[in-house]
Amino acid sequence: MAAIRTPAAKRQSWYLFVTKPTAATVTAFAAATDITCVLAASGTYISASASDKITDPAVCEDTNSGAFGTGNYDGQIAPYVLLDSAVGTYDLAGNPAFEAFKQKNTIAYLGLREGVLYGTAPTAGQLVSVYEVRSDTPQRPQELNQYVKRNIPLDVIPLFENAVLTA
Repeated sequence: MAAIRTPAAKRQSWYLFVTKPTAATVTAFAAATDITCVLAASGTYISASASDKITDPAVCEDTNSGAFGTGNYDGQIAPYVLLDSAVGTYDLAGNPAFEAFKQKNTIAYLGLREGVLYGTAPTAGQLVSVYEVRSDTPQRPQELNQYVKRNIPLDVIPLFENAVLTA
């Protein structure tokens, strides 16, 4: 089958791993907790940002071009805080993403699978990325016309970036 351009909408799945994955495998993703439906799309992302640049030209060079140095990543997770709407009680089991990140400096492992419609089982050959993340203090959004959620900035270390799932 020929490769085609794939729309991004509804073609992301986010996973929370219990332990640090050692490889991007179908088994690891199948064992992880799928947290896609408890994250707000408006505030959940992880991406590489511009790398540091090394600029140390020789005396004879008239440009300041250099090389790319240390890579940088930016990320945030926006878990909904699911409450009983009648009495406001909180359910630990129903809030796996918020529970994982509700304390500052929590280290966790997130996986992102792209290009496959949500609900499709992990399969060898799919494109994935896995990150080690450290959480900052959860922040309440300023807008009051949203669901109860927290925006949580992340410090990101890529473990497997743009990897292909193996069996």
